[in-house]
Amino acid sequence: MGTGNQPTTDNAFLRGNAYHAPDHSRFSGMNVIDMRMHMNFGDAPNAFNNGKDSDDSYNDATYNTVYVDSHDYGPNKSSERYTGGTDAWAENMSLMWTFRGIPTLYYGSEIEFQKGQRIDCGPTCPLATTGRAYYGDHLAGSVTASGFGVVSSATGAVAQTLDKPLVKHVQRLNQIRRAIPALQKGQYSTEGVTGQMAYKRRFTQGRWTASCWSRSPGRHLHRHPERHLRRRGHR
Repeated sequence: MGTGNQPTTDNAFLRGNAYHAPDHSRFSGMNVIDMRMHMNFGDAPNAFNNGKDSDDSYNDATYNTVYVDSHDYGPNKSSERYTGGTDAWAENMSLMWTFRGIPTLYYGSEIEFQKGQRIDCGPTCPLATTGRAYYGDHLAGSVTASGFGVVSSATGAVAQTLDKPLVKHVQRLNQIRRAIPALQKGQYSTEGVTGQMAYKRRFTQGRWTASCWSRSPGRHLHRHPERHLRRRGHR
């Protein structure tokens, strides 16, 4: 077929501010790992720009599995677990939880577990020194939850784990994503927004509509014709 004749789709994109029913008639039956974003997660804006630039090549990029590092590679095919720092991790998480796709966190990244360690070295070094080391010690103890993402009490090592800043950040992101359907399964657009990493999302089902927009610090919406898109959602 050749790259010039590959089909494209707008299933992940809003049409202006309007959500439209996606056309999955040519779906292969297999959703994918978002390798484009993964390989470019040296920083969040780079991952965002690379992701959106190729989203018309997926049947529906809102189903892409999005992550920073894994049991095989870090960003840019690095052989080490991500070492960008706590602030960079927070921005990466904010992007993954508010942009299209399914956010996926490799175990321990919420406390920067084994950061900078070689992910795997086969039989040449102890597993405990690698990015695939055992994480269970950090989860020892008990946890009582009083709601979704809300810890009412914890004991043992897991209490210390839950007190880490990135853990609290991802708990809050989960709560926000759960409360806003547009973040879970909405389409997105950068039309009418300015900044390096800014976008709006919307999801409509029957008579129910939920809309939102997202930005990084210092980035903003330029003009928006529908003021309700700035709210969490409406009926």
